This record gives sequence, C-alpha cells and structure tokens, in this order.
Amino acid sequence: MRDFVAALADTFAMRGLENAMTVGLGIGALVLQGLAAERPATTRSMVQIGTAPKLGVEASWTAAARHSSGISTRYRDWIEAYADEQGGSGTAELENWFAAIAQTDLRMSTAALRLPMLCLAGRDDRVTPPDLVREMADSVPGAQFAIVPRSGHATPLDAPAETARLIRDFIDATGHDLGDHGDPT
Repeated sequence: MRDFVAALADTFAMRGLENAMTVGLGIGALVLQGLAAERPATTRSMVQIGTAPKLGVEASWTAAARHSSGISTRYRDWIEAYADEQGGSGTAELENWFAAIAQTDLRMSTAALRLPMLCLAGRDDRVTPPDLVREMADSVPGAQFAIVPRSGHATPLDAPAETARLIRDFIDATGHDLGDHGDPT
C-alpha cells in the first residue's frame, strides 16, 4: 500500500496538485486515505466509496486471491484491461491488490483526518458492507455517511445518478466546487 500511496503522491507532485477534492472507489479510495494522511497538503476533502480503513483480515484476502475466479465478470474484465495497459497479467495484478488490502490498516491515520469527507456505501455491497463504511465515517469528526440504494460495491456503475447526486450535494454543502477549469490533467 505504501508503494501505491507513494506513486500517487509522486503523480500529485509532478502535476503540481494540492488541496484537491479526491473521489475514490474500493482500493483506490483506500490509497486516497493513505495519501491524505501522509501528505495532508494534497487533500482538502474526499469522497470514499465502498471502502474502509481496514478491510477484513489477511487470511480472507489471501484466500480470495487464491480463489479469485469467484470475482464478477465486470470486475475481472476491468482488472484484465488495466493489467493489459500496464503490460502485466490480470491475475498477478489482482493478487498484488489483494496482498496490499490484506496488509493495510489505516484506522488510526484515517481517524486522525480533519477534513470534509463523504462515505458512500452500496446497500448490497458484500465487499465492503455498509456497516464497515459507517464505522469509518463515525471515526472522522464531521464525516457524512450515505447508503446508495439498489447498488453493490461499484455504486458509480450500479446507481450513477444517485451517486452523482450525493457527490454533487457534498460539493455544494462543503463549498469545494471550483467551477469548470477545463481538462483536470
């Protein structure tokens, strides 16, 4: 996980990004928690979707990596496409992600964050159940929590309009809308 956070921090530095509102899903959101904790100047607010600072026990992720054939076709296709772009194997990439998740515990550093945070959980998320996401929200002073109905782990795919509405409401409420500045890259 430290490698993922360091790579993202390098990307932010290379592009001169700081004081950003970040939005992440799953392991990407977990990486953003690490970034906000280790490099506070990078993040002024965050949306965390389908994640928590500690996602289960290491044995469950090790078993999941060995039995990854049970992962849904949609996610497997996405992982394969990502791995192809990176010149690697989807299976190896998935195993790396699972190992990173298994060894990560950001409960203390995430609870120490003092910034606006929206924590979204898909009502039917079996990867990161809503109670786990709510625990994260409860650990950060002022964090907001919402359940997205008719959604599993990937709320932006399962319920795009509702997910977008919740994020827009958060942006409006926190005053973090900077308007349209063209290409964000």
